[in-house]
Amino acid sequence: YYEGNQLKTCEDQYITVYVAIPDKSKAIAAKGRLTREQFSYDPEQDCYRCPQGNPLTASGKAHQKNGKWFKAYKSKAADCSQCPLREQCLSEKAAIKQIQRWEHEAVIERHQQRMGQKPGIMKKRGALAEHPFGVLKHRAGMNHFLMRGLAKCCGEFSLMVLGYNFTRILNILGADALRDYCARRPENRLRNVGYA
Repeated sequence: YYEGNQLKTCEDQYITVYVAIPDKSKAIAAKGRLTREQFSYDPEQDCYRCPQGNPLTASGKAHQKNGKWFKAYKSKAADCSQCPLREQCLSEKAAIKQIQRWEHEAVIERHQQRMGQKPGIMKKRGALAEHPFGVLKHRAGMNHFLMRGLAKCCGEFSLMVLGYNFTRILNILGADALRDYCARRPENRLRNVGYA
């Protein structure tokens, strides 16, 4: 799922991930208001720039929310009061624009850039990752768990996945090739002699 800490953990472990980016600003854009994406971040100056070019500078100490550290960037009241885009940018009661930036926001920005470079990657990911769940749901009728408790549900799901994987092996290799492979394994030689 799209979550900053998860993306950072993957990047720290040199794992390239492609996760759909939720559009949180769709409702704001539908009202004709400016979205956060229209404010560009300048890493050299450590400030945001509004569509009119005015800076939103870092203000106050970093604060923690949901285990993440954020820094607040605020505009100047004088800039906002004279701005021609004020009604599109601010609510009626607000005097300034404020944007929160996570300390590892650059990770999210790199992910967004990567997703923009490969627009068809989510269809490919869906075809690979969602197929097993669709098969289990439709062919095996797994619409819900029959057991209660995490351990029992894990066991039930593991059996369903084992059946799915075994069916895939049979479909890809065929029953004869799978039987020959199992017979050739060194640890199975003694058992095979006993069965012969």
